[in-house]
Amino acid sequence: MSDIDRLDAEFALLSAEAVAARQLLHQAEAELRQAEHALHTTQRAPEPSASDLRLTAQADEAGLLTVHARMSRLRAAPQEPMRQLTDLERQHEKVLDKLRRLQHDAEQELIDAAQVVATTHAMLRMRPALHKRSYDHVIIDEAAASYPAEVLYAISKATSGATLLGDPMQSLPIVDLPEPHPDAVTTWLTHDAFTTLGIDGQRPVPGCVTLTTQYRFGPAITELANLLAYGDRLLTGRQTSDEIALVDTSRLTSELATVRWENGSARSTPMRGAGCCGGSAGNTRARPGSG
Repeated sequence: MSDIDRLDAEFALLSAEAVAARQLLHQAEAELRQAEHALHTTQRAPEPSASDLRLTAQADEAGLLTVHARMSRLRAAPQEPMRQLTDLERQHEKVLDKLRRLQHDAEQELIDAAQVVATTHAMLRMRPALHKRSYDHVIIDEAAASYPAEVLYAISKATSGATLLGDPMQSLPIVDLPEPHPDAVTTWLTHDAFTTLGIDGQRPVPGCVTLTTQYRFGPAITELANLLAYGDRLLTGRQTSDEIALVDTSRLTSELATVRWENGSARSTPMRGAGCCGGSAGNTRARPGSG
């Protein structure tokens, strides 16, 4: 290698080192400026007051830094259990979904295989397992307390016949309607099924059989029911000697001698002076069953 080549190589090496040195210089100058800025900012910051120093000393004495560090660890500790809990909740929902499907399938199979199914009007409407199938014969008990539309829907599920059991002289279905209301509402919500079918309990109707013998109360209340409504058609199926009890309530306070309402029904109705209640005959409504 000639002297010129050697000098060129040395010059190139020195030039590269000079460039690297200038870069280090620029970086050092930038760090120096940042340090000077931080120093000036710190110098301009207010000095801690005596109360600040006391508060810091109290925090150190109480070990608040250690407590803070422990608090950070405690906050992080539940993360894994919470993740596991979320996974378990997701698995629980899957199990519930499977259980609901199995329950639905079991209910459907049970009802499909049943020879006799007992239900209410509401369940018949709401349960697909009930209203998606038909029935040989539909029997509706307490039909007088049912809306005509409910009875019509129920008997529409029958393939061979239907039987309505009830008393056309009982109270109508309970309904609270605003006044005035359309005629259709009157027809379907203020009449019972017997009225809709032209059965009033006063005259014979083809296909309707009156069950005149009742076993709910004795001869005294039966006689009263016949006098008030049934025209001596009602017969007593059992004898009892304590079906009526008279109680003198003249000395009771007005709070005890008035009607008491529970869940919208009159539970006791003694009058000032005397009272009457059913004994062993049980419920004393003067309404026999007919169908």
